[in-house]
Amino acid sequence: RVRSRFWLFLPPALLFAGLLALPHLVDLIKPHLDDPFILALLTDHHVHFGPLWHAFFVIALAACLFFMLDRRIQRGYRLFLIGLTLNVGVAGLLLPAVAGVQQSPIRDAGLAARDLPETVVMWRLNNPSFSIYANRGVERRMPEPGEVAVTKEDSLDRLAHLPHEVLHARNGVILVRILEAP
Repeated sequence: RVRSRFWLFLPPALLFAGLLALPHLVDLIKPHLDDPFILALLTDHHVHFGPLWHAFFVIALAACLFFMLDRRIQRGYRLFLIGLTLNVGVAGLLLPAVAGVQQSPIRDAGLAARDLPETVVMWRLNNPSFSIYANRGVERRMPEPGEVAVTKEDSLDRLAHLPHEVLHARNGVILVRILEAP
């Protein structure tokens, strides 16, 4: 029932502009975050928002702005194309980028733990997908000497009383071997 092309295409245009600006908005928000784990996850967030991200959302925004002005293409077709573009952008770019930021450190730690002979435990971290990547069962508990723990990097100070060595660290997720007491 909306008669104005401007008001009809303004919401998707704003959404495309927001998604285009998302990597830069994360840069603006990071200094105001106080959770060290979230900050560590966002360390290399630009890797997940590459040239394809920018090109897609620039083109989507331009198409939306064009549809605001165009009278030749029927309104229903324009809405269909914008809806299709939005679905492709969200499913093909936004969700994989968010998953990459959130899951790539867990995946890398799981792959690093895959062939370790020690028992691997998860401590102060709740990421069940680690077990899938590591291809092994993982208990959730405090690590004991002779075991390997996957945990958050900011939890490492709680293990200061135990001799340990870091086996793998990426974006706030670490694998640490708890050494036997000398």
